[in-house]
Amino acid sequence: MNYDEMTREDLIRELKTLKSEYFKMEKRVQNDIAIQNNIQLELLIREQFLNSVFKSVPVGIGVVIDRVIKFANDRLCTITGYLSEEMLERNARFLYIDDNDYEYVGKEKYEQISKLGTGSVFTKWKRKNGEIINVFLSSTPIDQSDLSKGVTFSAMDVTDWKVYEEALAESRSMLDHVINIVPQNIFWKGKDGKYLGCNKNFAIEVGLKKTEDVIGKTDYDMPWNQKDREKYIADDNYVIQSKTRKMHIIEQLQSNDGSRKWIDTSKVPMIDYDGNCIGVLGVYEDITEQKKFEIQVLESREFLSSILQTLPIPFFFKNNEGQYKQFNKAFVDFFGKTENEILNKTVKDLNPKEYSDEFHKKDLELLESKKVQIYEAPVKTAKGIRDVVFHKASITDANDNIIGIIGVMVDVTDQKIFDSVKEARLKLLKYSENHTLSELLTATLDEVELITKSKVGFYHFVESDQNTLSLQAWSTNTTNHMCKATGAGMHYPIDQAGVWVECVVEGKPVIHNDYMSMPNRKGLPEGHAKVFRELVVPIFRGDKIVSILGVGNKESDYNETDVIIARDIADLAWEMTERKRSEQIIRQKEEAIIKQNEIFETLLENIKVGIFMVEAPTGKPIIANKAALNILGRGVMPDANKENLAEVYKVKRLNTDSPYPVDEMPIVLGMIGESAHIEDMVVEKPDGTEILLEVFGTPIKDKENNIWASLVSFYDITERKRIEVEIQMKNVELEELNASKDKFFSIISHDLRSPFNGFLNLTKIMAENQFNLTLKEMQDLSESMRQAAENIYNLLENLLQWSKVQRGNILFEPNELNLKQLANNAAGIAQVIFDQKSINLRINVPDDFVVNADVLMIETVLRNLINNAVKFSNSGGNIEIGLIENSPKNHYCTVYVKDSGVGMIEEVIDGIFRIDRSTSSDGTAGEKGSGLGLILCKEFISMHGGEIWAESRIGEGSTFYFSIPCKSVCY
Repeated sequence: MNYDEMTREDLIRELKTLKSEYFKMEKRVQNDIAIQNNIQLELLIREQFLNSVFKSVPVGIGVVIDRVIKFANDRLCTITGYLSEEMLERNARFLYIDDNDYEYVGKEKYEQISKLGTGSVFTKWKRKNGEIINVFLSSTPIDQSDLSKGVTFSAMDVTDWKVYEEALAESRSMLDHVINIVPQNIFWKGKDGKYLGCNKNFAIEVGLKKTEDVIGKTDYDMPWNQKDREKYIADDNYVIQSKTRKMHIIEQLQSNDGSRKWIDTSKVPMIDYDGNCIGVLGVYEDITEQKKFEIQVLESREFLSSILQTLPIPFFFKNNEGQYKQFNKAFVDFFGKTENEILNKTVKDLNPKEYSDEFHKKDLELLESKKVQIYEAPVKTAKGIRDVVFHKASITDANDNIIGIIGVMVDVTDQKIFDSVKEARLKLLKYSENHTLSELLTATLDEVELITKSKVGFYHFVESDQNTLSLQAWSTNTTNHMCKATGAGMHYPIDQAGVWVECVVEGKPVIHNDYMSMPNRKGLPEGHAKVFRELVVPIFRGDKIVSILGVGNKESDYNETDVIIARDIADLAWEMTERKRSEQIIRQKEEAIIKQNEIFETLLENIKVGIFMVEAPTGKPIIANKAALNILGRGVMPDANKENLAEVYKVKRLNTDSPYPVDEMPIVLGMIGESAHIEDMVVEKPDGTEILLEVFGTPIKDKENNIWASLVSFYDITERKRIEVEIQMKNVELEELNASKDKFFSIISHDLRSPFNGFLNLTKIMAENQFNLTLKEMQDLSESMRQAAENIYNLLENLLQWSKVQRGNILFEPNELNLKQLANNAAGIAQVIFDQKSINLRINVPDDFVVNADVLMIETVLRNLINNAVKFSNSGGNIEIGLIENSPKNHYCTVYVKDSGVGMIEEVIDGIFRIDRSTSSDGTAGEKGSGLGLILCKEFISMHGGEIWAESRIGEGSTFYFSIPCKSVCY
């Protein structure tokens, strides 16, 4: 339209038209703005509603992406003890006790989600304060096709099934803010599509400096892309051709800077006074932020809806009229209905009147109080009547007005049953302590009946052949009301039993919920009540069935929960049965052991042999019987051990003063597995007396051949040893007596007879030839007769003195004697034989040396030693009688008789003083002897308390020594 060619009136009229259209358009824009405001308000209300839901729901809810927490509602913070900002953007590992739990939960839920689309698991969390809690987690992916987008999860603290009283916490705002209204962009075009004008905002939008620059341009001159341009032109043509406005076109626009934005466009036709459409007027505003907000709200709603749908527990929202408006899949499945069968329905539609009236009453209380409700009630569900704990809270709008009720439902039926099972187990364990096996099995069946709500119960053993039952027990109700059960302990072939033993054949639990219709069942005993349902479970030990437990006549069908209950308690019953049997065996063994111990203790206390036992390897005494106490004078000494046994019990080896060597003691040898026997252990008793023991030691071993103790038996052999010594001494005396007797008879028969024969021969010669002999021959014969008579006399003198000694008839009368005088006297008697062999005698004794001795005995000793020296000395030999003074402390002196004769060999020296050895030999001049003289010397010297001995060398002579008391010795 060319305004330059128009008249003033036309221009005024045109301006009025434009003004009228502008006001109309302005009114439309205001209406559009109001509509947009209403939309935004509705979106805000919806957002507040969703936020209120998250604040009120009594379950912890969160979002995890790549195992990092992206969202956590207040309830989740309450459960963990962390603030929201402490949890967000953290790996969820910090909630778990250790890496194993963390990895297990992730793996378990991932496997479930991959198969089922959702995953649930029980685990443990560690709260911020260190407290460990049990948590039930359930997760659902935000996008099942792309698990990397994260999962939503719900968490419930199930530590003690305490219901949270707090309402569902307010969720974190998913949106930043509501977009403010922006100024509109205005333009107008002619029918030819050319721009006729625009406002400043539009000019800026399309990159023009002035509004006038837009005139004459088309959409092809604008920065739109081809697709947008064609749509804009099509909308313009529609408005122009149809003369119909097109309002709130939500579309995209490419700005001069190349960015794309969302706009809300409204276009109206421009009509002249003639009613012709002369163009199009358009108004649009940038709603990019609003569009983003709407997208976020939509995504938020979908996100929150996904969370609610993935909760593993039933969730619901109902309005103030009690109609169910929102609920998750778990809620639908819980009641076994479809969504349409629940939507807009009330509790009265879903539950019997006896339940729904109470539910409705609770709802009314909640709508008035704005509090949280937690209570338990029975609910009719798809699984029958279940015990449910309700967690409910009223929900409010932005103005704090109650708009309905949200709640979750926790089915605690199984938990209560398992609690009952746990309680029953504890009760039965306590009951088993003081009741018989039969009473225990009956009590077990009564408990199973009570928990499963059955009326019949039995428990029987299965023999190892797996073909025979051993009937054991029936429940109290069974024996009182169902049948008169008999035959406890009776063996019953399985192939003769009814269908109730199928569990043995099949090796698994069997349920017959329609028992009477089973074709292979057998009849019931006469008087047995009707059975219409039964459950029988086998109990295994290894691959063998050891027992079966059965219950029956439950009002409703038996299910897997009943199987778990029956199997759990039946297994416990078998454990208690085995324990009872073991206790009986142990009791029998204990009784046998007690009897054995009584016998052992009686034997131990009455046996006369000492019994002593120590632990190995410590050597600590543990047993000492009465005889041991009497013999040792000591019993079990607590301070004794392997190292000090000899010191503590005062034991030593015979003929020593030091403790008995520990390693050689039989009690110690027993600790290393060796048996031993000794007879040389001396024990000093507490009163100082000593006794000699004979000891036998042996190790004590257990069944594994390990040495755990060492035992010795012993007895006092002091008296026996004394008697043995006496016997030995008597034997020696007898031997010596026999030797003396033999010696005596030898002297009588030989040594005495020979001199007499010689003497008789001499007298015979003299008598027969006395007139023919010369005087010289008569003198020689007389001298020979004198010597023979003297030899006979000396021999008889020795015999008489020796005989007196043997008979104990000789008197020992010591006196102070001059030793030199004694030597001279003895030498004087032998002077004749000295002269005959020209022997030189020297007496080397002080003149005043005094000894304490018996004069006859010492003279006899000296005479015999002198005669012996002369006998074995050659003519012209030397004999010396001397004295060796010992120390004054000894009080003895040593006298010697030394010759220069032929000497003796060592073997002869060893026997010259022994009666049982014949050592007599002829002298150098043929002198005879009996050997009795030296023996008599030993006897006499011994009576003086001294000793006699000899030293000799062949060809050098011999020296005889004897010791006798000096003057200072007292008797």
